[in-house]
Amino acid sequence: MTRPAAYLRKSKDAVTKQDHLEALMVSVRQHGHNGDTVVYDDWARSGDIRKLGKRTGWRALCEAIEQGEHDVVFMNDLDRGG
Repeated sequence: MTRPAAYLRKSKDAVTKQDHLEALMVSVRQHGHNGDTVVYDDWARSGDIRKLGKRTGWRALCEAIEQGEHDVVFMNDLDRGG
């Protein structure tokens, strides 16, 4: 059985990291997940393609998906994964 994943990356809609995480977890709970979600954190990491290597949370999330650990990923905005 897989666990859901949540990807935490700064958004213009959230003032603080805690605000962003709380908004993300509201969505997770609305979909019936409680306490079993793995959070991958790239807060304040640049989306610049030249800096992609510094987004270690993203790399770990992708590896976990490829290994079959997650079949659901939550993000506050789809572009946070881009």
